[in-house]
Amino acid sequence: MPVLRFLFWILVGWQGALLIWLVKLLPWWVFFGLAYFSFSQAGPEYNKYQAAMGEVVADTEPPRAPLALIENFDPTRDLGPADELLVLAKWSKDLPIIEFDGASILDFTVVPLLSTTEDWVVGLAFASKADREQLVQHMRANLQAGGGVRLHGRYKNVPFTTQRIQTEMQVWRARFNRLGYQVAQDLVIVRPYLEGRHSELARSAEAFRFWTFVLLASAGLWLVLGTFKLIGFLHSSNTKRRSRVL
Repeated sequence: MPVLRFLFWILVGWQGALLIWLVKLLPWWVFFGLAYFSFSQAGPEYNKYQAAMGEVVADTEPPRAPLALIENFDPTRDLGPADELLVLAKWSKDLPIIEFDGASILDFTVVPLLSTTEDWVVGLAFASKADREQLVQHMRANLQAGGGVRLHGRYKNVPFTTQRIQTEMQVWRARFNRLGYQVAQDLVIVRPYLEGRHSELARSAEAFRFWTFVLLASAGLWLVLGTFKLIGFLHSSNTKRRSRVL
């Protein structure tokens, strides 16, 4: 028996073993609480999905964000609906393309964006590492005379905190300085619409639907586990009561 238990822990890994241990340890009411929390979060996610689908259906209009020079961009003034933005920056092919390495879906390719008037890196254009070539082609396709590039996309639509971005950029700061560029403290983060606005809006809507499903499924799972734990608790209580009577 101890050997089988040891093999089981190896097979499921420490994460699975920890989850099983918590399921056995936690009382039934905790699972009902988790079920309520997951279900309560599913509603807002579904509302976001409906709003996003409304954006997809109504996508017959030009960008609804005002065009702003990237060095003058102000999110309180220049953002459109759903954090949409439209900025004019400069891009130099001499600038290195950066890789932000993370766990699978957190791997990103980053293109530095320059001020239109000075040799300062004032923004970053993001895409997943799998879309590296598509991002570079998108930059080249939007390149104008004089190095200007017009980018339409979402503002800060990346799973990184400002602190993480500053930490990553600190590694590259010396290299940019050697190339004659300074790096601004506050960077404008752009997630360009690589496949057009309609496709990106549809993808965003599907993401909201996916998380709605995940939250509902987790609510159902917690409810089932809580029910089993409650049945076990009642059975144990009845058994103890009978033993005291006897």
